[in-house]
Amino acid sequence: MEDATWLYGSTIPVVAIHVSAFRGKVFTTFVSLVSLDCLQAFMRDFVRRDYLHDYFSPGMLEVVPQYSPMIFFLGTLVVSLGLIAWMIRAACSRRIK
Repeated sequence: MEDATWLYGSTIPVVAIHVSAFRGKVFTTFVSLVSLDCLQAFMRDFVRRDYLHDYFSPGMLEVVPQYSPMIFFLGTLVVSLGLIAWMIRAACSRRIK
């Protein structure tokens, strides 16, 4: 039963993505892609939990805070948002004549 659920749950969104993409339906393709991503994330979690439940659990991990990756991410995010704002402003200020 679980195999059939996985098969139908992953096959139907893939077929819907291809059909809607070839028909030019952007919103339907986007919704199908997001649903497939969510489905695959849940399936990966279920499979990992079922296979490893005898050997591993997340409670066994020790939490160690790491601030330097967070600072690097936030700095990169600020720079990226600034560049995106600059690109949008540059694109809007130049009009095609």
